[in-house]
Amino acid sequence: MKRKWFLFFMVALLFIPTTTSSNTEASTLFNTLYLVEQDGERSLSSVQGTGLKADTIRASGEGNVYLIEQISGSYDGSGTAVADLFLNGTAVGIGIDARVSYDFDGDGQWDRVEETDLIATDGVLEEGSYEQFTRELVHVEGDAYKAFENGKIQVEVSMRFGNGDVEIKVNAPELASNLQLPYTLEQKSDESPSTGENLVRNGDFSEGTAHWDTWDGEGGQSTFSVENGAGNMHIHQIAGMHPDWNIPISWSNQLFQEGISLAGGSVYELRFDVSSTMERPIEIELNGLSNNPKHAFDVTTDTDTKRIEFSLFQQSDLQLMFLLGNVRNGENHTENRPHTITIDNVSINRIGGIGDNEPDREWELVWNDEFEGTELDRSKWNIDTGNGFYSGGEYFPGWGNNESQSYQEENVEIRDGHLVLRAEEETVTDEHGTYDFTSGKVQTNGLFSQAYGKFEARMKLPEGQGYWPAFWMMPEKDIYGGWALSGEIDIMENRGSETDEVGAAIHYGGQWPNNQYSGGAYRFPEGQSTTDFNVYSVEWEPGELRWYVNGNLYTRLTEWHSDNGEYPAPFNQEFFLILNLAVGGWYGGEPDATTEFPGEVVVDYVRVYEEVGANYPQPGEPDDREWVEIGENLVRDGAFTETTELGTPDQLSDTWNIHNQGWYEGWAGLADFAIEQETLRTTVQQVGWEWWHIQLFQNLEVPEGVYKLAFDMRSDTPRFLNTELVGSQSGIKRHSIGTEMETHEAIIEVDENGDYSLMFGFGRRAGDAQLAVPYGMELDNVRLVEVEEVK
Repeated sequence: MKRKWFLFFMVALLFIPTTTSSNTEASTLFNTLYLVEQDGERSLSSVQGTGLKADTIRASGEGNVYLIEQISGSYDGSGTAVADLFLNGTAVGIGIDARVSYDFDGDGQWDRVEETDLIATDGVLEEGSYEQFTRELVHVEGDAYKAFENGKIQVEVSMRFGNGDVEIKVNAPELASNLQLPYTLEQKSDESPSTGENLVRNGDFSEGTAHWDTWDGEGGQSTFSVENGAGNMHIHQIAGMHPDWNIPISWSNQLFQEGISLAGGSVYELRFDVSSTMERPIEIELNGLSNNPKHAFDVTTDTDTKRIEFSLFQQSDLQLMFLLGNVRNGENHTENRPHTITIDNVSINRIGGIGDNEPDREWELVWNDEFEGTELDRSKWNIDTGNGFYSGGEYFPGWGNNESQSYQEENVEIRDGHLVLRAEEETVTDEHGTYDFTSGKVQTNGLFSQAYGKFEARMKLPEGQGYWPAFWMMPEKDIYGGWALSGEIDIMENRGSETDEVGAAIHYGGQWPNNQYSGGAYRFPEGQSTTDFNVYSVEWEPGELRWYVNGNLYTRLTEWHSDNGEYPAPFNQEFFLILNLAVGGWYGGEPDATTEFPGEVVVDYVRVYEEVGANYPQPGEPDDREWVEIGENLVRDGAFTETTELGTPDQLSDTWNIHNQGWYEGWAGLADFAIEQETLRTTVQQVGWEWWHIQLFQNLEVPEGVYKLAFDMRSDTPRFLNTELVGSQSGIKRHSIGTEMETHEAIIEVDENGDYSLMFGFGRRAGDAQLAVPYGMELDNVRLVEVEEVK
């Protein structure tokens, strides 16, 4: 039979990928505008050009005007605009002015005007001998910064005095003239992806088999035809188990469509109608998205509409794949006998933008370093030295990452208003060894730390195999234990051999080696590179982290855990900042003959903000809100006084049911359940590799509201146990179970009335300790009661 309880868990209806290809759509968020000129038309663009051009400012003219329209966005509180201009004067004694005007509401009136101070070129007359002038703009008239709504920005570069023309560098793929704004902006465009257009070609098969392809392999055999206006996959034979991987070969029979172009910053819905002459599961693979996500569905002889909703941060080309081979979905598997699968009305529609429901956030600057002096400010930064660190009396060489460099104070300098971390190929020796490379690393441990807020740096990175630059954060006090129990936040890290991509990550879970990580990657649009100045930032609030490059959101994470704390641990404590340039290591490998030294990380600024008006719990402190019960216990027979027989997925009980994945897969989780003396007793025989492999569950009707789950439990061997109100989107709750009977609680928020399943997962999650079996556990007094906060 269909198992509603299991499908709630196994079928993820919201997939948010974290890495895709380049993002050049009009809906992209940005905070930098580049000066461009094409066929005599000057404009401002959020995308750099692809070919350098000299746009001439005539001595006899009125100046060059660059304009962008139809922009919207909010002020991020990070100060004032900065102009970065590349100019070449063709005569001695030329002075240049730059003026920026803002029309916040698009009414045709300039609401704010800013100017630079005088820019004097050096008089070097060779063509293309550009000088870089970085100037903070000064407010000269009009309003304070405020939000744009279909507004305009204009940059005018003109000559104040001089007898010759001036070349301004535009359209350049790097070191391009630009305006950096204290805003998060987007440009409305007629080319923005429309909502409602089906992106699947011939999804209704009205054109026969056009645009659809099939593939058989691994022993699979099938034929494809269009009959009665629907696609029919006639499955003659499927594959079995993979001989090396010991997994069912779901991909032995495929129907697919390639080249489905999806815009970034969008939410999509995939829909299709499906039936089969034989009941079986199928699998959908979204190939080309992050990790090529798969979704399994059970199919019957009745036509049913299936749906998948997913979000995409950056543009991607999708291959939509129907995997119709040896598919398994829980205990439901595919028989190897001839049958026909009918598919129709396949559609992928954009149903909204990722930021459509994003709240407007206002940020207040609370800590920064603009690196304006001649020496590093030691009241803000420490300098790390050497090739490793001590922990618990043990020395860890290579900084725990197999890094090859020794950090030296001499490799950290302040130069021309920037922090420079320089990697050199040179030999140094200390009491722990000899090293072929030196580099620089700074951090704020003991000087500055913060939980929650916005953390950003504007920096450019070196190119070269073996370089590993990073901007990251570590916990100030390790209140949940050693790495990675207390977490790590990587705001940006990069392989120097890949100048078109940077990564984001968090590390969490258990202590090494039982730690886990999640993350994503940002691929730069064509013409942009890590070797340019870019702004890397993370926004952090309880339960959510968001990563940006130049204002473009590309990764959002909400799921993590710490074995020694309740969610949102470990990311509910203060973290400090780190900037470093490693050489070698696990991430990008060792330098080779192509690597050029020295290599430098150049940092323009580091800024930290707090969200104005945010009412977050104090960092490092548990949620101490008090709750009062206002409802009845929704759990039937939570004291195990009435249940005489436990149900199974095939024969559900009105009270308690059990599931063992080991019933269907020989190496999966397996346990014995029995009710003795009005207590549920579980004997774990085989732990499996997923927490849901061994389940106790009860199906419930739960109205919208806030609930407290409470239960008493003990274990012969201390361990962790997960619970979940499946389908509620309230997340997985993790409990530390000891050898004494104790009460455990969790708060669960239910957004809408519905049918849910309360599940206890007795299996072993990947990364958990491998406990000796068999061992026993006891459960009693299970309650799910509506509560409200005591004000």
